[in-house]
Amino acid sequence: MAGETKQTAEIANLISKDLFAHFGWKRAGTSDHNFVGQPPPQEAKTKANDEAATDEPDDAADDEEDSPSEAKAGGKLKEYPADVVFWYDDPYYHRRTFIHFDLKSYGASSINYKTVVKALRRLSTVIAIADSSEDWSKKFAPNQSNFDINGALFVYNHDNKAGTRFSEFLQKIGPLTIPIPEKKCVYVFSPERISYLLSVANDMERLKGAGVLPRPDEGEISFFYPYGAKMKPQSNLLPHATAEVLVGPLIIVRHRFNMNEKQSGYILYYDGPGAEEEEFLFLFETILKRRLLTDVDEVQLRLARPASNAALVCRKAKEAFIAFYHELDIFRKQVDRIEYASVQSVNQNISTIELGME
Repeated sequence: MAGETKQTAEIANLISKDLFAHFGWKRAGTSDHNFVGQPPPQEAKTKANDEAATDEPDDAADDEEDSPSEAKAGGKLKEYPADVVFWYDDPYYHRRTFIHFDLKSYGASSINYKTVVKALRRLSTVIAIADSSEDWSKKFAPNQSNFDINGALFVYNHDNKAGTRFSEFLQKIGPLTIPIPEKKCVYVFSPERISYLLSVANDMERLKGAGVLPRPDEGEISFFYPYGAKMKPQSNLLPHATAEVLVGPLIIVRHRFNMNEKQSGYILYYDGPGAEEEEFLFLFETILKRRLLTDVDEVQLRLARPASNAALVCRKAKEAFIAFYHELDIFRKQVDRIEYASVQSVNQNISTIELGME
């Protein structure tokens, strides 16, 4: 257990320093990541369901890790894990959002559908308990009264051999499989998503070095939030990306320089392959409808996992998009300013840290 606690903390530090900090998330709490809370009446039933879902017998070590230990306070409260907790202010709900993480690392051979379901069920139970836990509030949200707690399963594939298997397992999970508490969300950062976000974060750092994006003393970088039909953000531009943005298909970055000699603009990071014209037409429409296409801003489309013909498809889609708008010269000049580029893929190796999902 002590070794696993140290390994979990090491992964948490890597996440904080190398990934989510790039997207404006702040770390909450101290190094003591466990908290005590009141177990729900259905906890025994949930454990039985977990064992049925995994179809694997729990050994003594597994019982010690997965079954919350009884706390000293009256024998009623139990101790639950919080590997790491991050927070940001939600742009639409105007509340502070805390993301309670369950960190996992595994080899490709050890992951399957049943272990994914088991991890998600337990995380859903833990965030429900955290919601009513005074100990959780004191440790991670002191002096806060208006906040939400959501969960996130972070699954790192330390041997980089899982491919798309994890995403295939997620697609098989129905809405009734995981009992997510009402008005809460559980986000899944799969190995593919982690690799994608690492690539985006690395690309942003590289662009800072190239002078395309400003360093902190040169200007500001923010994330774009559109006005919705029924919901309006507190601002279109905020210094952090929400969990919904990070697990979604599009991250829109706004950059502004303090000095006028360098051009400001937008970068749209898209997680699709760009193998079909419809993908780029969707991106062009997004740029147009969000009013990102101006005479003074540059706009870049950057794909982290592009198809081999993505650049050619982009050019064809651009011509089709211009033709749809009657090939007006002034419109063509604006659309032609949209640049396409690919992003160097990144796979960070954490092979020395192995936390099984069992």
